[in-house]
Amino acid sequence: MADGPGPSDKKRAPTSRESSRDGEKPKAAQPKPENKYSSGESSEEEEDTRELEGNVYTKNGVEISRRSAGNVKRTKEEIAADPEEEDEFGYTEMKIRKKYANLKKRVFVSKLEKGRSGMGISLAGHKDRNKMAVFICGIDPSGTAAKEGILQPGDEILEVNGTVFQGRCHLNVTSMIKGMPFTSFKFIVVRRPDAIQSCAVPQVTVFPTPLPGEDYSQFKGVHLVPIKKGTYGLGIMIIEGKHAEVGHGIFVSDVQEGGAAEQIKLENSALPWLKGLFEMTYEHKPS
Repeated sequence: MADGPGPSDKKRAPTSRESSRDGEKPKAAQPKPENKYSSGESSEEEEDTRELEGNVYTKNGVEISRRSAGNVKRTKEEIAADPEEEDEFGYTEMKIRKKYANLKKRVFVSKLEKGRSGMGISLAGHKDRNKMAVFICGIDPSGTAAKEGILQPGDEILEVNGTVFQGRCHLNVTSMIKGMPFTSFKFIVVRRPDAIQSCAVPQVTVFPTPLPGEDYSQFKGVHLVPIKKGTYGLGIMIIEGKHAEVGHGIFVSDVQEGGAAEQIKLENSALPWLKGLFEMTYEHKPS
């Protein structure tokens, strides 16, 4: 008598997992559309896992950093509880407080108008070269920052007009602020006790006097040379030192090939006559 089919010969019904392998594969979950505008609503969990690199646009169409306080995400309840309208950079006082609450120090907002000679502040880095920070190391008594009265030497700049500068090199920040296409600037700073001691330079207390009324008659060969700033600056290198004829000062040491200065045939010479174009000291740059 022929043997019947054994247990191993019987066909087994496929499981649901095997059916999905043999049949059409399930479609992968589609990623959520990215919110390219700031001030959206989200949960706290989304805020922790959100990608914070790159830029977004505020409701007013201004491009800001994703990491800016103007782009901080809030719950429905937080939005309803905020009586303040967002400014062009997406800022409200409550959003700024939420963004920097983890610092556990006082955060201040200062709105400055850019004057003819800047805003009257000098910036410096951290004296510990392993730490990146941007400190205000001096405030010109005749500048707009002093008149506005909020900023103080030792304040660390967190962001300006939606651009985050926390943890950045102060040299880059100086040029970035000067290159911003605004006449009004909102500085967000954090204030810590004795933070001025962390600055790479001593507190700046002496500021240059304005160009009008300066007497350069003591110098020989004084020139006024207007230089139109190019894409990469003025195209000169400068050093601090002493000159046999004019004494201590800041001097042009080199002219960049193809730069703005070379185009007007600027030669190595003393710098007093360029004072009206920009001011610079050995360790810091005014903004």
